[in-house]
Amino acid sequence: FQQHPGFFLLFSGFILKGDKEGMAAGFILYNMTGQIPFVGETIRRLLLHPCRDFFVLPYLYHVVLLPAFFLLLLNNVHSWKPESESITKSLLLIVPIALFMPIPVDINPSLAVNHVKGPWFFWGIQEMLRYLPAALAGIVLPVMFMVVFCVLPWLPDKLEKPARALIYAGVLVYGCLCVAFWFTW
Repeated sequence: FQQHPGFFLLFSGFILKGDKEGMAAGFILYNMTGQIPFVGETIRRLLLHPCRDFFVLPYLYHVVLLPAFFLLLLNNVHSWKPESESITKSLLLIVPIALFMPIPVDINPSLAVNHVKGPWFFWGIQEMLRYLPAALAGIVLPVMFMVVFCVLPWLPDKLEKPARALIYAGVLVYGCLCVAFWFTW
């Protein structure tokens, strides 16, 4: 479950592709964060600048800040790191999916926006966007999941088990949303 910095590394890398798909993802993020009450505009300005400097902040996050955060987090997971058997099972499940799921090269300009599919690792969020407000599905819920994940090493023993259960439930729900997206799109 050490994927939350990895998720943002993937997302910033996705924006840095510089094609229509990456640009669209960046603008979707920009517009969704602007909908967060009170702090949305500030967060929006911290993530992207929709002008000629569009790629500066994603590049900074992708190359400097997120890898540093990822390494810091990896150094602090020794007490709750998954067993090698769990890692092996997860890899046996995820690697074939990653190898056989097609990743669209670019957005076809003739497609309507409601027919655009992101890469497989964003399908859960894209499915949530069909049913929930954009700020809740794309910002609030993923951030809440990451916060629980980040504070796990510092939680008292009595809260660690419910937090782990919440993380497992979140991963299960996200997986189900990805599968639902796969069958409905």
